[in-house]
Amino acid sequence: MLRRGVCPAGGNDFSVRNVVCWIYSAQVPYSIAPLNRSRVFVGDCSALVNEIIEGTRRQNLTSLLAALHQGVVRLYIPRHVLDELVRHIPEEAQSRRRPVDPLMALERWEILYAPYVRVVDVPREWARQDERVRAVDVRHSTDTPFAQLAAVIGQCWALTEDPDLVANGFGDRDRLPLLLAAANEGEISYVERVVAVPTVIGAMTLSATGRNFMRLPVWAQFGLVAASGFLVYPWHHDGRLAGRLRQLFGKVIDLARLAAPPLMTMHTRRTGGEPIWEDHIVEPASMLTLNEQVASVLARAPEGGLLARDIANHLDEPTPLSRLVPTVRETLVGCSAFVEVSRGRWMLGHALSDEPAAISAEMVVDWLWRAHRSDPVLAVR
Repeated sequence: MLRRGVCPAGGNDFSVRNVVCWIYSAQVPYSIAPLNRSRVFVGDCSALVNEIIEGTRRQNLTSLLAALHQGVVRLYIPRHVLDELVRHIPEEAQSRRRPVDPLMALERWEILYAPYVRVVDVPREWARQDERVRAVDVRHSTDTPFAQLAAVIGQCWALTEDPDLVANGFGDRDRLPLLLAAANEGEISYVERVVAVPTVIGAMTLSATGRNFMRLPVWAQFGLVAASGFLVYPWHHDGRLAGRLRQLFGKVIDLARLAAPPLMTMHTRRTGGEPIWEDHIVEPASMLTLNEQVASVLARAPEGGLLARDIANHLDEPTPLSRLVPTVRETLVGCSAFVEVSRGRWMLGHALSDEPAAISAEMVVDWLWRAHRSDPVLAVR
């Protein structure tokens, strides 16, 4: 279980709310490091193969890729899913009614998806007491690691079309509504970053200017104010200042008119997406062991991982921290699902690629245009 009351900001999200969280986290001990806010997806071979083949056919940014690229979702897969993907992508690419080049499909997986994926070696004992996991194990034991991983991470979303998993509460065969909801959150995250970065820089600049002004002697402050008044007065006297202000106000109004349709579309889609998130969520197994709780925390670790003490602070355990931290450290070292990404810092699963995804700015712009091509202002390209 995750400990409540901790700012959930993390990653490279430059939204205003995350900037506030960063300011807060800089004022408290690092031992309560905030967790990543991204929604956690667990991927299965069936859904991912279809996603990759459809994307290869259209040669554009899909909703899942857009959400991954904007950092609003994370994608974990069990080890057996990776093995199945490498085998099934070329087979399915050629056997479809509208086949695609198998080499192009594999390349798309490797350069676009793999950089965002973490592969987990799921321990055999995870979530074995969960009824959903036991039911999947009885129907098709090959799918058991997927069910175990989703049940342990909890508060996550399953990307699968496998009937044995869907029948037991893991995912939905119609994945499109979920992916569209994720893509819309990606749009909102993109807009927040575009707006927040210059806003924060401007606020910091004004704050620094104000501090420097207040450090000046009183006579220098008075002189600067008087000089500014002399400079502005001629503009005000001959009407140029009022004219420039009217022009600026007009530009702001024009910009607002252009931005209103896509912003309204995003707001409507986000509101409509909330029930989808709630309907598709996979709840965690009850009575998680310490090992499983650590996995749930690390699934939401910030980029760069968490220290054992950070993890302990996010656990819902009555054990004193002085005794809990060494136990967490032993758990990390003793479980193959956890990976030390740098000295003393851990994450869940292995990264598939150290290279950034080959997603260009042009692909992002095309995705945004396709998402809003029905808006009146954007209807003509």
